[in-house]
Amino acid sequence: MGHEEFKFSLRLKVEQPRLLWQSAARVCLEDPTLSDEDLEDLIGPREDPSIDDCLMILALSQPFPGCSRLDASLDDLAPAMRSLAAGIPSSVMNALHAS
Repeated sequence: MGHEEFKFSLRLKVEQPRLLWQSAARVCLEDPTLSDEDLEDLIGPREDPSIDDCLMILALSQPFPGCSRLDASLDDLAPAMRSLAAGIPSSVMNALHAS
């Protein structure tokens, strides 16, 4: 059986940014070395979450069983990429890139 590639898109309307932030924070805090300051640098403060960073953390945190992730994009990926370049701890990065 050959390997097939698929692309799908998901359009979201964020209705509860604080709930989104809480979910992204749970993923990030799986790394016990991550401080509150690091968390805020990654996904913004609870009161003013970085929506795109939260979405990317959540979207990339779970692999699809039997699949390898080939690409991930968000309409405005620059803030998420700045966060990644700023140094997400390796355990969080591993969770984000696990396939």
